[in-house]
Amino acid sequence: MKKVFIPSYGGGHANIMKLLYHELKNKFDVEILALTLADDVYTKANIPHKTIKDYLSIFTEEDQKNILDHGQELAKTEYNPQSSMQYEDCVVYLGMGMVDLIRQLQSFEKAEAEFKEKGRKAFCPFNAAKRILQHVQPDIVVVSVNVRFEAAVGIAANQLGIPVVYIQDCPIALPMPFKADVCVMNEYTRKLYIEANIEEAKNIHLTGQPIFDLVDQNTDNITEIKKQLSLDRFNKLVVYLETPDNEDTLIIEEFLKEEAIKNTDTMYVMKLHPNMDISNDPDIILNNLIRIQNVALLPLLANADIAITRNSTSGLEACFMDVDLIVVNLNEKPLNLDYSTLGIAIKANTIKELRDSLSMLFHCEITKQELKNNRKLFKIVPHATKNITRIIELLSN
Repeated sequence: MKKVFIPSYGGGHANIMKLLYHELKNKFDVEILALTLADDVYTKANIPHKTIKDYLSIFTEEDQKNILDHGQELAKTEYNPQSSMQYEDCVVYLGMGMVDLIRQLQSFEKAEAEFKEKGRKAFCPFNAAKRILQHVQPDIVVVSVNVRFEAAVGIAANQLGIPVVYIQDCPIALPMPFKADVCVMNEYTRKLYIEANIEEAKNIHLTGQPIFDLVDQNTDNITEIKKQLSLDRFNKLVVYLETPDNEDTLIIEEFLKEEAIKNTDTMYVMKLHPNMDISNDPDIILNNLIRIQNVALLPLLANADIAITRNSTSGLEACFMDVDLIVVNLNEKPLNLDYSTLGIAIKANTIKELRDSLSMLFHCEITKQELKNNRKLFKIVPHATKNITRIIELLSN
């Protein structure tokens, strides 16, 4: 059997690959490298995988020592014991990134300064990735993000002449640090890539996106969430899709608390990103305001009337589930993905605008219909896992 290598971060990226794995496993030898929080996703899904520490032994003794030394030093401030990431993996991940960054910049001082400025975003350890690929010897590589370790694997695969498939999880066309065949979710995104004329995009395939094959949820899951949150007691459900390191979060949470106090017939749910800290149990703030994390997103959105986010990819999932969306950007910093510019969301740059947007979506049918009409333009290609598997089969031959 041909071999597929999949490096995968957590959150939506791991969920994409989790779905793809079940289609690939009968046709390929699949090796998954679960990065950071992805380990927890694959473990819960009973999907065989490795973590970064499993590859430490393939490096030279000197490199192993340097990786552990730098990793342990960085882990003193970077490791979060509340996260699902194991300490040993955190050490190796950080150490591997730092050793590679030192090698690339040919200076520890420059690498240290780069890390202080950018954090983990400074890492693109393509030398380490190349060593891993030489050990794994895959026939093809599949990634779903073009930064950090996944980008490093793409770059290393190019150097070794291994084909790369990049599953674009958003309706955007960004410059790529490696050459790859790109799988896009809909015709809108395909046109974006064509217009952007990105040289690294060798071919653009209209395949759909595996996550959105799940939009038609099992009704039992939808009903279970409804029961769990006692949604029958409320007329409306508003879901705030939080993202890590968002300076607006505390202000928006306080606003939602005020709204919940005034509107007792509406349920407000603050859904945390997997990278954010929370206990496994819901944080009940008011009878109609809770903060949750480990609850399936799609069944939650299936019950929602309005979703609020800054730029979480979950906002796109809300769109595909025909849920009205509000983009909030109080600090007005540039967004990588602004759904309001796509016509599928209302933009709010102030709390007053956020309040007005909620009111508009509750009461203005014209606005709701405009958003609904625009959402139709983003129709997703069905059967994504089968379509992507077909591309992988063609490229691996």
